[in-house]
Amino acid sequence: MQHAQKPHAPPTQQPVQSPRNLQDALSVLLEAGKLELVPLPHIAQQVLSTAGSDATSGTELADVVRRDQSLAASVLRMANSAALGGRVKIVSLEQAVTRLGMQRILETAVAVSLRAQTLGVTRFEAELQLFWRHAFASGLYAKEIAQVLRENPETNFLCGLLHQIGKPLALRAIAKLLSTGKLRASDQEIADAVAKFHTRCGVVAAERWDLPRTMQEVIACWHDFEKATTFQQTAMITCLASQCAGLALQLDAQSEATLREHPVCRALNLTEENLARFLGARERILEIVAAATP
Repeated sequence: MQHAQKPHAPPTQQPVQSPRNLQDALSVLLEAGKLELVPLPHIAQQVLSTAGSDATSGTELADVVRRDQSLAASVLRMANSAALGGRVKIVSLEQAVTRLGMQRILETAVAVSLRAQTLGVTRFEAELQLFWRHAFASGLYAKEIAQVLRENPETNFLCGLLHQIGKPLALRAIAKLLSTGKLRASDQEIADAVAKFHTRCGVVAAERWDLPRTMQEVIACWHDFEKATTFQQTAMITCLASQCAGLALQLDAQSEATLREHPVCRALNLTEENLARFLGARERILEIVAAATP
């Protein structure tokens, strides 16, 4: 006599586990390709896509600046700063172009437009303001270093400006995760999460924004420049620029003496005269940063 077979029980489904902490949540977000990015501003798209080439239309981009009151105000503040020779007051964008040059104005426009897109996270407003001061100072230092080393100053400025772009993107993602009330995190846990994930966030942004390959590699490797394969010189310049900006803004306990001993200085084969020039630009760079990112 045959016994009726018992029906097979359906496989037990494992419940989807909620992230245990902030780092888990960020990891899940990145693995799923769901990092939310701010749109790349129009003027930034144009400048970044033509970085290092002669294809940028100065007239067209100047028109964009004119139509944006915040950009125009930043450009006028810079033109009237003492660091850039502001003895006679500049009152129009046309006068500012004459004093600063179109390249300086375009650099400022990229910095200000990106900054405007990534601000607005109330909980981290102070951190984001400090981030953008460091980013703009890094760009200015990168330009100084590139000129000494006879590298492209415009490309290096943009790499310095964007090398840690993952930080504001990580902070925006963290603010959104915490706003649900399902996660809690201390200030130290937030800082640790940003430190761990900002490079991955920056790489994702660089790819989705279709930034030039130079910038993609620098964002991925500036802090570990030996891993850069194609644009190692630019990664090294960005690394040094970031160190100089941190020192100028007093973001850590680093001194000029420790900066001089940094491996990147040896890798770039810099002379004491070179370093003195970069470090001597501090006051001028801080004034330009203050004018562009009040």
